[in-house]
Amino acid sequence: YTIPRDGYYYIELGGGAGYDFNLQTYTANGAKTSGYIKLSKGEKLYFYIGEQGKAKDTNCKTSGYEFNGGGIAQKSSTGKCGATGGSATDVRLVGGDWDTTESLISRIMVAGGGGASYATGVYTSGYGGTLYGTRTINTEWQQYLSNPGTQTSGGAAPTMRNGAESNGTAGSFGKGGAGGASKSTSPGGGGSGGGSGYYGASGTSGAQSGSWPSSGGSSYISGYAGVNSVENNTTITHTNQTIHYSGKYFVGGQMIEGQNSGNGYAKITYVHNKPQRKSTKLNNVRYIKDCTSYNTSTSANNWVELQAIKDGVNIAKGKTVTGTTNQNSSYPYSRITDGDITYSNYATPSTASTKQCITVDLENTYDLDEVAVWNYFGDQRRYISNDFQVSEDNNTWTNLSEEESWYETSNGA
Repeated sequence: YTIPRDGYYYIELGGGAGYDFNLQTYTANGAKTSGYIKLSKGEKLYFYIGEQGKAKDTNCKTSGYEFNGGGIAQKSSTGKCGATGGSATDVRLVGGDWDTTESLISRIMVAGGGGASYATGVYTSGYGGTLYGTRTINTEWQQYLSNPGTQTSGGAAPTMRNGAESNGTAGSFGKGGAGGASKSTSPGGGGSGGGSGYYGASGTSGAQSGSWPSSGGSSYISGYAGVNSVENNTTITHTNQTIHYSGKYFVGGQMIEGQNSGNGYAKITYVHNKPQRKSTKLNNVRYIKDCTSYNTSTSANNWVELQAIKDGVNIAKGKTVTGTTNQNSSYPYSRITDGDITYSNYATPSTASTKQCITVDLENTYDLDEVAVWNYFGDQRRYISNDFQVSEDNNTWTNLSEEESWYETSNGA
């Protein structure tokens, strides 16, 4: 797409959905991403549209990927296979074949693809996700199922099921892993391929018989809180910074998991002027504070990350963090502003108590576009009595939330 005139453009992407094993309505939808970006006349953007995953036994392969990275389902010795993962939809600055490193690195927005699905109540759906893909869950067989993509890695390969012909493979940058093969001679025997995304989910292990679903890929928007951009146009090296190496970034960005069924799509609309912010609460901000009492899993408080976005850049990165309780030296407060939202990379106080707070000093005053905070989100816990606040002088505070209970996800708050 050649940009026809200078100004701001709204871009919206929908990732390809995974395929339902049972041919019913339990679709693992692809993610939706959107935002506004400033572009100049004559610039070129390249849109790669993800496709819905293929049904079991219809596209069995021994190698490769579906277009734009959906994980394949490995063909077994009996000729059977599971379903394939949904492919991501993205917009890039460099064209060419979809799977070349230079082109993949140039992506400035990605909507993750969904994993193959199954009947609800048996397995949860692995949707195309936000900063992390969504995991498909079944407590009895979890170790054999696929793992979702994140901001810095593809989903890890699962444990291989005894009696399977092959295991699922790991996801990678822009690519879902392959589903393993089953020895079953029945239709649809085999693990499914992972959904693709910024990083793709792994494939699911083959089984002794029958089929298993898969997880979804992650999404990415340059300038969006929590993303982890690459360093340059030649290597996949992450910076723990939010803005793409090109300097291009989106404002008003949104990521929503599991929104698009069927094939992916892309929209671009000229809006001329930069959208105006709807709130003045983030004007004249130097200090950001988050206070919480406890979580529903433990009595401890575990902060993963706090970010403050201005013109696509995380101003909070590397800034000093202080707490109302001394830090645990093994889990230092410096982790809260290192730019890494990996949930195991958390900080915690030395002792647990109610209404513990951490404060970040940005060192200067900014009119911010976005602030976000993450607590530990590696399980289903909720954090109780959250007060998320901003201040110009570290004395008078404006509430962004007050006494809220947060259900933690990879997208933060």
